[in-house]
Amino acid sequence: MPSLSGNDTPSANAVVSGNMTDLLPKIEMVTPEITLAERRQICSSLEETLLVNQEDKTCLEERRLDFSDKKIACLGDSITAAANLEGQENYPACSYPAVLQELLGAEEVVNLGIGGSTIGRYWSSPFVERYREIPQDTDIIIVMGGTNDGFCLSQKEFGTLTERKPWTFCGDLDELMRGLKENYPNADIFFVTPLPNILHDYLMRERTYLLSQNDLVNVILTLAAAYDFHVIDLYNANLLDSHDADIVTDYMPDGVHANETGYRILAEHIAAEIVRQEEAHMEGIMDTLQ
Repeated sequence: MPSLSGNDTPSANAVVSGNMTDLLPKIEMVTPEITLAERRQICSSLEETLLVNQEDKTCLEERRLDFSDKKIACLGDSITAAANLEGQENYPACSYPAVLQELLGAEEVVNLGIGGSTIGRYWSSPFVERYREIPQDTDIIIVMGGTNDGFCLSQKEFGTLTERKPWTFCGDLDELMRGLKENYPNADIFFVTPLPNILHDYLMRERTYLLSQNDLVNVILTLAAAYDFHVIDLYNANLLDSHDADIVTDYMPDGVHANETGYRILAEHIAAEIVRQEEAHMEGIMDTLQ
Protein backbone atom coordinates (compact mmCIF):
# COMPACT_ATOMS: atom_id res chain seq x y z
CA MET A 1 0.00 0.00 0.00
CA PRO A 2 1.32 3.50 -0.77
CA SER A 3 1.93 5.87 2.08
CA LEU A 4 -0.58 8.55 2.97
CA SER A 5 0.02 12.11 4.02
CA GLY A 6 -1.06 12.10 7.66
CA ASN A 7 -1.54 9.20 10.02
CA ASP A 8 -4.62 7.58 8.47
CA THR A 9 -4.24 4.23 6.75
CA PRO A 10 -7.23 2.88 4.78
CA SER A 11 -8.55 -0.48 5.92
CA ALA A 12 -10.04 -3.13 3.65
CA ASN A 13 -13.47 -2.28 5.08
CA ALA A 14 -13.00 1.37 4.16
CA VAL A 15 -12.32 0.41 0.56
CA VAL A 16 -15.39 -1.79 0.26
CA SER A 17 -17.71 0.69 1.95
CA GLY A 18 -16.82 3.42 -0.52
CA ASN A 19 -14.79 5.60 1.85
CA MET A 20 -11.76 5.11 -0.42
CA THR A 21 -13.06 8.08 -2.41
CA ASP A 22 -12.23 10.34 0.54
CA LEU A 23 -8.79 8.83 1.00
CA LEU A 24 -7.51 8.84 -2.56
CA PRO A 25 -6.46 12.51 -2.77
CA LYS A 26 -4.05 11.90 0.12
CA ILE A 27 -2.26 8.99 -1.57
CA GLU A 28 1.21 9.64 -2.91
CA MET A 29 1.93 8.63 -6.47
CA VAL A 30 3.49 5.20 -6.88
CA THR A 31 6.45 4.88 -9.22
CA PRO A 32 8.35 1.73 -10.23
CA GLU A 33 11.62 0.79 -8.56
CA ILE A 34 13.24 0.59 -12.01
CA THR A 35 11.72 2.60 -14.86
CA LEU A 36 11.52 1.68 -18.52
CA ALA A 37 14.09 4.36 -19.35
CA GLU A 38 16.53 2.89 -16.82
CA ARG A 39 16.03 -0.63 -18.13
CA ARG A 40 16.66 0.53 -21.68
CA GLN A 41 20.09 1.74 -20.56
CA ILE A 42 20.96 -1.79 -19.42
CA CYS A 43 19.89 -3.84 -22.43
CA SER A 44 17.61 -3.85 -25.45
CA SER A 45 14.01 -4.98 -25.25
CA LEU A 46 14.81 -8.04 -27.34
CA GLU A 47 17.58 -9.07 -24.96
CA GLU A 48 15.40 -8.48 -21.91
CA THR A 49 12.43 -10.28 -23.48
CA LEU A 50 14.48 -13.39 -24.24
CA LEU A 51 16.08 -13.42 -20.79
CA VAL A 52 12.82 -12.93 -18.90
CA ASN A 53 11.05 -15.48 -21.08
CA GLN A 54 13.54 -18.15 -20.04
CA GLU A 55 13.02 -17.20 -16.39
CA ASP A 56 9.24 -17.35 -16.89
CA LYS A 57 9.42 -20.83 -18.43
CA THR A 58 11.54 -22.05 -15.54
CA CYS A 59 9.09 -20.57 -13.04
CA LEU A 60 6.17 -22.34 -14.71
CA GLU A 61 8.02 -25.65 -14.85
CA GLU A 62 8.82 -25.44 -11.13
CA ARG A 63 5.50 -24.04 -9.90
CA ARG A 64 4.01 -25.64 -6.81
CA LEU A 65 0.49 -24.22 -7.03
CA ASP A 66 -2.40 -26.12 -8.59
CA PHE A 67 -4.79 -24.03 -10.71
CA SER A 68 -6.95 -26.92 -11.95
CA ASP A 69 -9.97 -25.74 -9.96
CA LYS A 70 -9.48 -22.04 -10.74
CA LYS A 71 -11.66 -19.92 -13.00
CA ILE A 72 -9.95 -16.92 -14.58
CA ALA A 73 -11.38 -13.94 -16.47
CA CYS A 74 -9.33 -11.60 -18.68
CA LEU A 75 -10.79 -8.13 -19.27
CA GLY A 76 -9.03 -6.30 -22.06
CA ASP A 77 -8.80 -4.80 -25.52
CA SER A 78 -7.60 -6.07 -28.90
CA ILE A 79 -4.36 -7.40 -27.38
CA THR A 80 -6.43 -9.68 -25.15
CA ALA A 81 -8.60 -10.59 -28.16
CA ALA A 82 -5.47 -11.60 -30.19
CA ALA A 83 -5.86 -8.98 -32.89
CA ASN A 84 -3.46 -9.41 -35.80
CA LEU A 85 -4.17 -13.16 -36.02
CA GLU A 86 -7.71 -13.04 -37.44
CA GLY A 87 -6.52 -14.61 -40.69
CA GLN A 88 -5.42 -17.77 -38.93
CA GLU A 89 -7.75 -20.70 -38.42
CA ASN A 90 -8.95 -20.92 -34.80
CA TYR A 91 -6.94 -17.82 -33.93
CA PRO A 92 -8.62 -17.33 -30.51
CA ALA A 93 -6.65 -20.38 -29.35
CA CYS A 94 -3.51 -18.25 -29.77
CA SER A 95 -4.76 -15.43 -27.55
CA TYR A 96 -2.93 -14.90 -24.30
CA PRO A 97 -5.98 -16.01 -22.21
CA ALA A 98 -6.20 -19.30 -24.12
CA VAL A 99 -2.48 -19.93 -23.74
CA LEU A 100 -2.75 -18.92 -20.08
CA GLN A 101 -5.29 -21.70 -19.52
CA GLU A 102 -2.92 -24.19 -21.12
CA LEU A 103 0.08 -23.03 -19.08
CA LEU A 104 -1.69 -22.98 -15.70
CA GLY A 105 -4.04 -25.89 -16.33
CA ALA A 106 -6.92 -23.72 -15.13
CA GLU A 107 -10.48 -25.05 -15.15
CA GLU A 108 -11.69 -22.15 -17.27
CA VAL A 109 -10.40 -18.88 -18.71
CA VAL A 110 -12.95 -16.37 -20.03
CA ASN A 111 -11.69 -13.97 -22.69
CA LEU A 112 -13.40 -10.56 -22.39
CA GLY A 113 -11.13 -8.79 -24.87
CA ILE A 114 -12.78 -6.38 -27.32
CA GLY A 115 -10.84 -4.52 -30.00
CA GLY A 116 -10.71 -0.75 -29.52
CA SER A 117 -11.84 -1.00 -25.90
CA THR A 118 -10.72 1.60 -23.39
CA ILE A 119 -10.69 1.67 -19.61
CA GLY A 120 -12.78 4.88 -19.58
CA ARG A 121 -16.02 5.97 -21.22
CA TYR A 122 -14.52 8.43 -23.72
CA TRP A 123 -14.08 5.89 -26.53
CA SER A 124 -15.35 2.36 -27.18
CA SER A 125 -16.67 -0.59 -25.11
CA PRO A 126 -15.20 0.78 -21.87
CA PHE A 127 -14.03 -1.62 -19.19
CA VAL A 128 -15.84 0.42 -16.54
CA GLU A 129 -19.20 -0.35 -18.18
CA ARG A 130 -18.67 -4.06 -18.91
CA TYR A 131 -16.64 -5.47 -16.02
CA ARG A 132 -19.86 -6.97 -14.61
CA GLU A 133 -19.71 -9.47 -17.49
CA ILE A 134 -17.04 -11.22 -15.41
CA PRO A 135 -18.69 -14.36 -13.94
CA GLN A 136 -19.36 -14.09 -10.23
CA ASP A 137 -17.52 -17.35 -9.46
CA THR A 138 -14.25 -16.12 -10.98
CA ASP A 139 -11.20 -16.82 -8.82
CA ILE A 140 -8.63 -14.67 -10.66
CA ILE A 141 -9.39 -11.49 -12.61
CA ILE A 142 -6.81 -10.02 -14.99
CA VAL A 143 -7.37 -6.49 -16.31
CA MET A 144 -5.04 -5.38 -19.10
CA GLY A 145 -5.77 -2.05 -20.75
CA GLY A 146 -4.68 1.52 -21.33
CA THR A 147 -3.27 1.21 -24.84
CA ASN A 148 -6.32 2.69 -26.57
CA ASP A 149 -6.81 5.22 -23.77
CA GLY A 150 -3.37 6.56 -24.59
CA PHE A 151 -4.34 7.02 -28.24
CA CYS A 152 -7.11 9.52 -27.44
CA LEU A 153 -6.57 11.24 -24.08
CA SER A 154 -5.96 14.92 -23.65
CA GLN A 155 -5.45 16.38 -20.19
CA LYS A 156 -9.22 17.01 -20.03
CA GLU A 157 -10.10 13.34 -20.57
CA PHE A 158 -7.23 12.22 -18.38
CA GLY A 159 -8.57 14.12 -15.36
CA THR A 160 -6.91 14.11 -11.94
CA LEU A 161 -6.63 11.76 -8.99
CA THR A 162 -7.92 14.54 -6.73
CA GLU A 163 -11.25 14.93 -8.54
CA ARG A 164 -11.67 11.55 -10.27
CA LYS A 165 -14.62 12.74 -12.34
CA PRO A 166 -16.64 10.28 -14.46
CA TRP A 167 -15.66 10.21 -18.13
CA THR A 168 -12.01 10.78 -17.23
CA PHE A 169 -9.27 8.18 -17.08
CA CYS A 170 -8.61 8.77 -13.38
CA GLY A 171 -12.28 8.76 -12.47
CA ASP A 172 -13.35 5.77 -14.55
CA LEU A 173 -10.33 3.71 -13.52
CA ASP A 174 -11.14 4.44 -9.87
CA GLU A 175 -14.77 3.43 -10.47
CA LEU A 176 -13.64 0.23 -12.20
CA MET A 177 -11.34 -0.75 -9.38
CA ARG A 178 -13.89 0.10 -6.71
CA GLY A 179 -16.50 -1.94 -8.57
CA LEU A 180 -14.20 -4.95 -8.82
CA LYS A 181 -13.35 -4.69 -5.13
CA GLU A 182 -17.01 -4.53 -4.10
CA ASN A 183 -18.49 -7.04 -6.54
CA TYR A 184 -15.73 -9.67 -6.58
CA PRO A 185 -14.47 -9.62 -2.98
CA ASN A 186 -13.15 -13.18 -3.10
CA ALA A 187 -11.24 -12.88 -6.37
CA ASP A 188 -7.52 -12.24 -6.72
CA ILE A 189 -7.30 -9.21 -8.99
CA PHE A 190 -4.33 -8.40 -11.22
CA PHE A 191 -3.94 -5.14 -13.15
CA VAL A 192 -1.54 -5.30 -16.10
CA THR A 193 0.00 -2.08 -17.38
CA PRO A 194 0.09 -1.59 -21.18
CA LEU A 195 3.09 -2.53 -23.28
CA PRO A 196 5.07 0.47 -24.53
CA ASN A 197 4.43 0.93 -28.23
CA ILE A 198 5.91 3.09 -30.94
CA LEU A 199 2.53 3.96 -32.44
CA HIS A 200 1.79 6.06 -29.37
CA ASP A 201 4.91 8.14 -30.04
CA TYR A 202 3.89 8.61 -33.66
CA LEU A 203 0.40 9.73 -32.66
CA MET A 204 1.84 12.18 -30.11
CA ARG A 205 3.65 13.91 -32.96
CA GLU A 206 0.41 14.10 -34.97
CA ARG A 207 -1.83 14.93 -31.99
CA THR A 208 0.08 17.26 -29.74
CA TYR A 209 -2.57 17.11 -26.99
CA LEU A 210 -1.84 13.44 -26.23
CA LEU A 211 -0.13 12.49 -22.97
CA SER A 212 2.71 10.04 -22.52
CA GLN A 213 1.99 6.38 -21.76
CA ASN A 214 3.94 6.84 -18.56
CA ASP A 215 1.26 9.20 -17.21
CA LEU A 216 -1.39 6.50 -17.54
CA VAL A 217 0.86 3.80 -16.12
CA ASN A 218 1.64 5.77 -12.97
CA VAL A 219 -2.06 6.23 -12.25
CA ILE A 220 -2.69 2.50 -12.74
CA LEU A 221 0.16 1.70 -10.34
CA THR A 222 -1.08 4.21 -7.77
CA LEU A 223 -4.74 3.16 -7.74
CA ALA A 224 -3.93 -0.56 -7.87
CA ALA A 225 -1.79 -0.11 -4.75
CA ALA A 226 -4.58 1.85 -3.06
CA TYR A 227 -7.04 -0.97 -3.67
CA ASP A 228 -4.47 -3.59 -2.74
CA PHE A 229 -4.55 -5.27 -6.15
CA HIS A 230 -1.71 -7.24 -7.67
CA VAL A 231 0.18 -5.51 -10.50
CA ILE A 232 2.04 -6.93 -13.48
CA ASP A 233 3.93 -3.92 -14.78
CA LEU A 234 4.58 -4.71 -18.43
CA TYR A 235 5.30 -1.09 -19.30
CA ASN A 236 8.38 -0.77 -17.10
CA ALA A 237 9.57 -4.35 -17.69
CA ASN A 238 11.14 -3.56 -21.10
CA LEU A 239 9.34 -6.58 -22.60
CA LEU A 240 7.94 -6.65 -26.14
CA ASP A 241 8.65 -2.93 -26.56
CA SER A 242 8.08 -2.03 -30.19
CA HIS A 243 10.52 0.90 -29.94
CA ASP A 244 13.06 -1.90 -30.49
CA ALA A 245 13.06 -2.72 -34.22
CA ASP A 246 14.01 -6.34 -33.48
CA ILE A 247 10.86 -6.74 -31.37
CA VAL A 248 8.76 -5.49 -34.29
CA THR A 249 10.49 -7.89 -36.68
CA ASP A 250 10.21 -10.94 -34.44
CA TYR A 251 7.07 -10.44 -32.33
CA MET A 252 5.05 -7.23 -32.93
CA PRO A 253 4.55 -6.77 -36.69
CA ASP A 254 2.29 -3.70 -36.45
CA GLY A 255 4.03 -2.22 -33.41
CA VAL A 256 1.03 -2.79 -31.13
CA HIS A 257 -0.27 -6.35 -31.56
CA ALA A 258 1.77 -9.51 -31.34
CA ASN A 259 2.17 -12.45 -33.68
CA GLU A 260 1.52 -15.97 -32.39
CA THR A 261 4.95 -16.24 -30.78
CA GLY A 262 4.63 -12.82 -29.17
CA TYR A 263 1.26 -13.67 -27.64
CA ARG A 264 2.73 -16.86 -26.17
CA ILE A 265 5.60 -14.89 -24.63
CA LEU A 266 3.04 -12.47 -23.18
CA ALA A 267 0.98 -15.35 -21.78
CA GLU A 268 4.06 -17.01 -20.30
CA HIS A 269 5.03 -13.82 -18.52
CA ILE A 270 1.56 -13.14 -17.13
CA ALA A 271 1.23 -16.78 -16.04
CA ALA A 272 4.64 -16.73 -14.35
CA GLU A 273 3.89 -13.44 -12.59
CA ILE A 274 0.62 -14.87 -11.27
CA VAL A 275 2.50 -17.90 -9.96
CA ARG A 276 5.23 -15.74 -8.37
CA GLN A 277 2.81 -13.38 -6.68
CA GLU A 278 0.42 -16.13 -5.53
CA GLU A 279 3.31 -18.20 -4.13
CA ALA A 280 4.73 -15.14 -2.35
CA HIS A 281 1.29 -14.50 -0.87
CA MET A 282 0.99 -18.09 0.35
CA GLU A 283 4.47 -17.94 1.85
CA GLY A 284 3.52 -14.75 3.65
CA ILE A 285 0.46 -16.43 5.14
CA MET A 286 2.55 -19.42 6.27
CA ASP A 287 5.09 -17.12 7.89
CA THR A 288 2.39 -15.39 9.94
CA LEU A 289 1.11 -18.76 11.16
CA GLN A 290 4.51 -19.89 12.41
